[in-house]
Amino acid sequence: MHFEKINNKGQARLFKSNYLEMLTKTHPLVIWGMYLPIIFFLLYYSSNTFLYSYSRMAATFFGGMLFWTLFEYLFHRFVFHWVSENPRIQKIAYVLHGNHHHFPRDKERLSWQPPSFS
Repeated sequence: MHFEKINNKGQARLFKSNYLEMLTKTHPLVIWGMYLPIIFFLLYYSSNTFLYSYSRMAATFFGGMLFWTLFEYLFHRFVFHWVSENPRIQKIAYVLHGNHHHFPRDKERLSWQPPSFS
């Protein structure tokens, strides 16, 4: 992806529909508020139900973080930056990730919106 100018202010308009546009935005704390309770519950559940030791839970947790980081890097590198001459694929690539490079300081599109929270 190549842009003539990187915009440090503002947001990309991705859809004509205001409803679809709203579904692409979220505050970063929504993600933390959604995943932290799940993480704490699963740690509690694995400790009390499966009787996992703290070292096993820590190894699983950090192994999962390592796997997720590798997966996210590979997905970002090979899927989000897919180059094509097809205008439809270019539009999809821009909607999924290109707008992040065009407007890198857009805090409402740092992570994917969970649609059920809109």
